[in-house]
Amino acid sequence: MTELKLYSTIAVQPVVEMLIPRFETAHSCRFAVVWNTAPVMVKRLQSGEHGDVLLLNRAGTETMTAAGRLIDGSQTPIASACPRPQPSTPRGRVRCR
Repeated sequence: MTELKLYSTIAVQPVVEMLIPRFETAHSCRFAVVWNTAPVMVKRLQSGEHGDVLLLNRAGTETMTAAGRLIDGSQTPIASACPRPQPSTPRGRVRCR
């Protein structure tokens, strides 16, 4: 069984922990997971650590791409934060897509 090293921010830990078992079963693999905050993870990766899968915020992926540690264009956004609505303005009543 293939083992994949996954670096993931703690911000998405509950969701990732829920999805990992299903993914491992469906793809006959195992994840060795490294959890941390985005800034600490970027420092660890910049110091030479490496993984197979990286779940990181946009600022972190941009930093890693600029440092040559990620292939430009290999990123796949999986989530986006929605701005806080401002009901007092017409645009504030628009829902996020």
